[in-house]
Order: sequence, then structure tokens, then C-alpha cells
Amino acid sequence: MNSKMSLAVSLLLLVSASVAPAAPQSINLNGNNHTGYLSIANLKNYGVQPNTVAPLPPDDPNYFMYANNICLYPFYQDGTLWRSIMAEPLSAASVYAEEGSFSVVNKTITDADFSITDIGDITYDDSLLTGVGVETIGPANFTLALSAADFTPEPGRNTGTGAGNFGWPLSISNSNKAGTGLTFNNGVLTGINFTADVAVAVSIGGGALPITPAFNGSIAFTGNSFAYNVNVTQNATYQFGTLSNLHMVVNRAGSLVAVVPEPTAAGTIGFACLGALGWIRRRK
Repeated sequence: MNSKMSLAVSLLLLVSASVAPAAPQSINLNGNNHTGYLSIANLKNYGVQPNTVAPLPPDDPNYFMYANNICLYPFYQDGTLWRSIMAEPLSAASVYAEEGSFSVVNKTITDADFSITDIGDITYDDSLLTGVGVETIGPANFTLALSAADFTPEPGRNTGTGAGNFGWPLSISNSNKAGTGLTFNNGVLTGINFTADVAVAVSIGGGALPITPAFNGSIAFTGNSFAYNVNVTQNATYQFGTLSNLHMVVNRAGSLVAVVPEPTAAGTIGFACLGALGWIRRRK
């Protein structure tokens, strides 16, 4: 091998070694100051008021309401029917959409982790960043995976697998992402700014009976915060017929610990003033 060829091979090896392979990076969308819930109302209705004080005996015809822990959820009276609101996570501070028209009772149960949320992940390719200055990754170049885990009913409130049970698997898909996307400053995530359409799919009967269509809405990311916006009343079908006027609300919102916001203009000026004051004092 002559010297020119040896030099060319050496240069090629050097360039190959200097180009780092693409690696997927994940942003966990979690936080600890969140509010809101996912609720489904008007799916389970009863002719008698659920007894939240003492369970009925097993031979009572309305015992199924207790076997399925239905009385551990909020409910309201609408004419001659008592309608339940399956909501997760539960908080005594929650204001349910039905309260605009009805008096909702049994709101005292609160989940220990009500304000702690993990709504999913964003994945992107780190080869899109140099780590120098302000850079953005647009919605077309990252994936959003939303989790329904925080909205899945807790086992303590859901026994059995019958259609009357609230142990309903949920899934949340997304589409049509639009906006600026992810903003980084010197490699640090400083903002998430985009919107996406969401569709919440529900299966009743312990997951054996999917209902269609899904409930549609949106999610918006702004800076270091997010907010779901789903508020839909619609008829749905499942294996055994039609379910009328189901009402779903998803209004979970809060801030994300993965984002480090840029200092505000006021904060920057404040730091500058403090620095100047310190310099003046040192001069004295």
C-alpha cells in the first residue's frame, strides 16, 4: 500500500471514528403538582341510591353495587336514576363536570398520589442536536407516547371482571402533532411547545368488551407544562348494544420536571442588578 493510499485510509478511519452513532433519547413527562382526572359518567346507572355507609347483605338484589365497589366513586341523582362517575385519580378537591347541573355526592376519597403524574414519554434522536446554542426539534422528528396508567382504576376499588366492574383498561393514542416542538439551549431542554390530537379508547367488562368510537380531544404542551382537553358526550356501541350519552372528561394538567425553563427577563434583570450591587460594594 503506497503512502497516498495509507493516508486516505487513515483519514477515512478518523472521520468514521469522529461521527457518533445516532442514539435515541427519552424525555419522561412526569411531575408532582398536577390537577385533574379522567372520568366517564352515565355508563352505570341505578334505580336506588348506592349506600356508602354500610354494605348490603349478599342476598340483597342490589348487592352487586358493593361487590363491584361502585359506591367508592362519586355519583349523582338525575331524575329517578343514580348515575356514577368513574374517575381516576380521585381527589376531594376535584370539581366534576356534572356538578354544573347536579349535586355530586361521595367525593371524599383521595388517591395518595393524586398530584404525581407520569403521562408518558417523548423520544428523539440526539444526532439532531449539536449541544451548542439554541436548537429545536420539530414535531415531525420526535415521537410522543402517552400513558393511561395514571387513569387506570386502582385494584382496591375494583373487584371482579364483570361488565359492572370499573376495572376498565384505557389506552391513549395521539396524532397530528403541530407547533415548535422541543427547544434546547446548549443541550438542555428548556421548552416543549406543541399540540396533538388524542383519542381515548375504553374497554369494559375487565377489558373484554371494547366500546367504539374512542373519545377525542387534545393535549397541549407549553413551556414546561401540559394540559389535556377532552370533554365529549357521545353514544357508543359494544358487543351487546348501544350505550347512550356517555360523558368523558380528561382535564389532567401540570408542570414537567424534565424541562428547565429559561430565566425570565425580570429574573435576568434582577440578577444583573444584584451583580452590579455586589460590584459597587466591593469597590467601596
